[in-house]
Amino acid sequence: MDPARSAPALSERQLGNLNFHKGQALAFDGDTAAALAAFKLCFRTAEDQNGFRWNTYLRGTIAFLSKDASALQAARDELREHAENMGNRFNLGKLENFVSHPEWSYAQAYSQPSK
Repeated sequence: MDPARSAPALSERQLGNLNFHKGQALAFDGDTAAALAAFKLCFRTAEDQNGFRWNTYLRGTIAFLSKDASALQAARDELREHAENMGNRFNLGKLENFVSHPEWSYAQAYSQPSK
């Protein structure tokens, strides 16, 4: 059973979070194709009013898994411009790990302490 399909009353944000964590579990397990499919369902129609750049982080995560170095660096650079937001700072650390270690698996790069 796919929990995302059985919960039609979820908000866009809740459904995105559910699919994001599904994507993370798949990426940690090394199933990149399925992880990418799940992550692509997580985009929000608008960025948060408080400056949290969810879609930017998501683009960087997808770029890492897709081995798209230029898109990954662009997402990292955009998050750097918005690092005053605590959530962006945390996610920036993950994108920095992805940029520094493009040859690593998602599990290896995500699990490293942020710089």
